[in-house]
Amino acid sequence: MLKKLSVVLLVIFIASFAFAGSGREAKEKALDEMTVGVVLPYFQGWFNYWNIGWHVVMDEYGIETEVVLTNWEPEKEIQAVRDFVAKGVDAITITSGNPDAAQTCCQIANDGGVPIQICDTKVAEGPGEPFSDVEFDWYDIGEKFGRNIAKYWPGSKVVEMQGLAGFGPVELQKEGLRDFVAKEDGIELVHLEHINDYGIETTLNTMRDIIQGGLDFDVVIGGAQEQTQGSIEALKAAGMLDEVVVVSGNGGPLDEENFADGELDACISQPPGFHAMVAATVMIEFLKGNEPPKLTYTPTVWCMQDDWQETVIPWEVDETWVPVVENFIRTGKLEY
Repeated sequence: MLKKLSVVLLVIFIASFAFAGSGREAKEKALDEMTVGVVLPYFQGWFNYWNIGWHVVMDEYGIETEVVLTNWEPEKEIQAVRDFVAKGVDAITITSGNPDAAQTCCQIANDGGVPIQICDTKVAEGPGEPFSDVEFDWYDIGEKFGRNIAKYWPGSKVVEMQGLAGFGPVELQKEGLRDFVAKEDGIELVHLEHINDYGIETTLNTMRDIIQGGLDFDVVIGGAQEQTQGSIEALKAAGMLDEVVVVSGNGGPLDEENFADGELDACISQPPGFHAMVAATVMIEFLKGNEPPKLTYTPTVWCMQDDWQETVIPWEVDETWVPVVENFIRTGKLEY
């Protein structure tokens, strides 16, 4: 089946590459002689699929990747960038959970003459700048939560089980949701929890405490599939799953299982494998000497119980997705 998704936000991205080579001089070094340093928190869940997508593209061009895992610790992020600069890598990509650490990382890379890209990361104000930022539109995701819950379950009282406090994507989702609620009647936000370790068990225990505390709610947002899974398990144990609507971020494998079991009502599909392939392609264009856009968005889709099999974008990618990414960059349409 051919699936299509038009993304207007990619117009700037496409236009930037239409003037390939206009902003930088291409390096004399061959791509297959280059090394890119990658800084990630870990390889579990989302980042496992991100790592797969990144390597699909890098392997296609023979570019070596060195990965450092930091478990969201700011000092480890900063040290990783210092070490990559000292090694003389050709470029760096980083996902940081701390805007101040991200600013420091950008400063270190800038001062060391190593180009740095950020992915799903907010950078605090300061002199450090990445050459490119690849994101989902996290603010829009927050608005999507609010707009669709108000549409399909008006009058809802909503509990949010979100991810790492201070993490750019999390904060932007919260902002988008709250701005929607401030402008539109229809739903009420009654409780927010940050599950900083993104753990299913942590979420389960937290949701159990909320239930036992007697809070009145009828919708749960799981900011990531792990928060959704833990929430579902707690609701099932309390005999409340049939009474509460569950909406997930991610649209990952756990969400697909819960859709299939009839235990998930809706999600916002965010494909990390494809997302990483877009980031890797931006990186390669930069290494070729082309001028990439400062900001690139990849697509998200609202999916529901009655259409998820057609609308959820797969997390798993392989080399067959390379032309899909290239077409997406050229046209702004995701077709697969």
